[in-house]
Amino acid sequence: MRSMTIGEVARSAGVRASAIRFYERSGVLPPASRASGRRHYDQRILELLAVVTLAREAGFTIREIKALFRDFSADATASMRWRKLAAAKLRELDDVLDRTKLMRGVVLAMMECRCQTLEDCGEAILRYRGTAGREGLGTALGGTGGECRRRIGAAARRTGRP
Repeated sequence: MRSMTIGEVARSAGVRASAIRFYERSGVLPPASRASGRRHYDQRILELLAVVTLAREAGFTIREIKALFRDFSADATASMRWRKLAAAKLRELDDVLDRTKLMRGVVLAMMECRCQTLEDCGEAILRYRGTAGREGLGTALGGTGGECRRRIGAAARRTGRP
């Protein structure tokens, strides 16, 4: 089997040579063999880079990808490794989605705000922070003084979040 230089690997895998060096330094990829100070790789590096690239596209961190390669016993199958890491990533993604829905509701409310002053808006925000967890966003912002209180509460109810 013919060895490849880092440039050939980078072109074949569609990644930068600097990324390959970074993955090596990070412990994600094994160090390359060297001849005359130059890195040389066999075909297996392309398979490993395909896994790394897919994992990065799915949002896995370098630490998580390193764990995929290094933190399992030698007899752990790829599917066992993926399932363990994917379960944790799905919980993380669900948290991000929940936060995004909440953020969207607040941004929608901002678009509908008709307060005369930022102080009115600030009063509504402070009221929410003082009652969050007890009354919910809609109740906390639904009091007197400023149209945005009603609209922020309505937007929050549309997102299904208190």
